[in-house]
Amino acid sequence: MKILIIGANSYVGARLYLDLVKEFGEDDVTGTYHSKQISKKFIKLDVTDSQNTLGTIEKIRPDIIVDVVAMASPAWCEAHPEEAMEINKNGTENILEAANKINARIIYISTTGVLNPADVYRKTKLAAEEIVKGCKSGFLIVRPGLVEGFSPNTENDRPFNRILKNLDQKTPAIYDTSWKANVTWIGHISEVVILSIRRGIKNEVVIVFSEGKRSRFDIANDILSKFGVKVEMKNDNDTSAPVQVDLSKIEELRLPTHTYEEIVSKMVDEIHHRDKFKLE
Repeated sequence: MKILIIGANSYVGARLYLDLVKEFGEDDVTGTYHSKQISKKFIKLDVTDSQNTLGTIEKIRPDIIVDVVAMASPAWCEAHPEEAMEINKNGTENILEAANKINARIIYISTTGVLNPADVYRKTKLAAEEIVKGCKSGFLIVRPGLVEGFSPNTENDRPFNRILKNLDQKTPAIYDTSWKANVTWIGHISEVVILSIRRGIKNEVVIVFSEGKRSRFDIANDILSKFGVKVEMKNDNDTSAPVQVDLSKIEELRLPTHTYEEIVSKMVDEIHHRDKFKLE
């Protein structure tokens, strides 16, 4: 079983790569990067280049392609809508073309934001989902909520990496209380992907997160308080409406679920044992 993770240098992609290597072996899992190579084992790939994408995928000939490629900053996407569409939508089209040529299955890491496509980022992800559904060998779309947890990529400006900076660099721990979302533990995404591969689950859309909505302050406070760090509140007056979803599909497919309390415990443990998340 050969697996190709496109976008393995990203925050979510790097954790997926690490977890899938542990599960399936280093010889059967390949990761790609675009601009920053965080592992010497990753190969360069530009998904906006159709020939580069087709050539790379034909050479590796994976059975499964895990697509984690995306420009994930909503602000950047709003400022650069054409580039966002090129990466998030057109890049997915190139991956699909190659996957169909070699009869590979696609697992696409999306977002629950597609249920309320009110900005450019969400619109491009929704468009990419529709493209992925054209995979002849089958697809799985994974929709996480607000992703938190330890990744080998600690440099991307993601919520959990800001928490690490509060701990390691003593940056001020000040977090918003106004916006709330369902939290996804990054390791939960890996669990769902691994079991889906093992069980051959395809042509499904799965929402992956814990029940109950939490603010960024709640999350940071629940983690940092375990390390004796005081977290201060601020109110950004964010009135964005959180999406309303249920977890019936993940339960129907007998995939793992986690409570919020469980994932906080897991994230605290990851910080205590961060050395096991290093990439070579």
